[in-house]
Amino acid sequence: MDRSKLSATDDFAALLASMRQYGTIADDEHRRIFANGVAHRAEVPQEGVDPNLVIDRLNALWAYEYEHVVNAARERGYDPYGHQNDFFDMEQLVYLAHPDMHFLTSDQGFRRARQSAQFRRIRWEPVHVLQNRAEATRMMRALVAPPEL
Repeated sequence: MDRSKLSATDDFAALLASMRQYGTIADDEHRRIFANGVAHRAEVPQEGVDPNLVIDRLNALWAYEYEHVVNAARERGYDPYGHQNDFFDMEQLVYLAHPDMHFLTSDQGFRRARQSAQFRRIRWEPVHVLQNRAEATRMMRALVAPPEL
């Protein structure tokens, strides 16, 4: 896991350095880099990867990463190596590729994905709710139960 976080941080640091030096990149190029990065992390060949399909399926991850890099580029003192757990956290958004999955968290950082079509399936609850067995059970049942007609 440490090697994976370091590799993701190295990739992010390179993109961030490039954005700071040359400015933002064209949207098509950013989408291609994102899709190829996902393919690389999944250890699948990058040739023929369709960025639109990847972004459609991993929309929350795309929105989160996009907001993350744009905000980090604006913040002069931002050090990606001081935030390696962010990369591990955001990888959890991959689960939203399955349309029946929801993501439950107490981490407000996931609000970076608010521009995503999948954002409605990210459920934020305060820590005290998740630490209380009765409240957590009630909330999770409401989350997975089909709506009554």
